[in-house]
Amino acid sequence: MRRPASQVLLLSAAFAVMTVALGWVAVPAVALLWGLVARREERPGLVALLGAGLGWGWLLGWHAVVGEVGELVRVAGGVMGLPGVGFVVLTLAFPMVIAGGAAVVGEAVKPK
Repeated sequence: MRRPASQVLLLSAAFAVMTVALGWVAVPAVALLWGLVARREERPGLVALLGAGLGWGWLLGWHAVVGEVGELVRVAGGVMGLPGVGFVVLTLAFPMVIAGGAAVVGEAVKPK
């Protein structure tokens, strides 16, 4: 049995790679698959939620280093009436909520 921290790290890499390859729609697909293959005691919803947030955090951090994320955060946050950090929190909350829900659904529909 893997430890939850290693599961989160593994899933974060899967979420990041699949998001780059397929876009945001890969998030529920990866999480649903995780919910189907994970054991019940591993809390697949929580592990997927944390993995998706970390994976998208890596992508956001990478783009902050090589791109113009700072300007995007300032402008998009201003349009939404949020400080820049609020926009970043919403950006990370989006895949977390989707992944957590999809993993729970995957766990619920898998054969016992």
